Amino acid sequence: NYGRVNVVASEIPSFTVEEPVTLSGSAALTLNSGVTMAVSNTTGFDLNVESGSTATLQAGAAVDLDEMRISGGTLNNGASYQVRRLFVDNGGIAKLGAEISVIEQLSVTGGGEIRR
Repeated sequence: NYGRVNVVASEIPSFTVEEPVTLSGSAALTLNSGVTMAVSNTTGFDLNVESGSTATLQAGAAVDLDEMRISGGTLNNGASYQVRRLFVDNGGIAKLGAEISVIEQLSVTGGGEIRR
């Protein structure tokens, strides 16, 4: 509930996660410039940022995600990428400093917010 991962390109420039990435409690994930994260999960959300948690994607970071959900947590986004589906709900906040292209479905419900 209080894990923090700060990925730096000089240590791990690229990695793949085979299961969904879920951040909960006070968890935090930061992908710095030059880092590429791919999620090869086949069902559900590839990245799920739940209440109290934070995902930070710095400018120059890259992600390969199919579905992303910000549910009560916060996304600090400085990277440009595309996702098939993006859900922001339950008071989640997506702070967009760069462009996210949503291919199929964008859903903002339950007090969710998208901020620039």
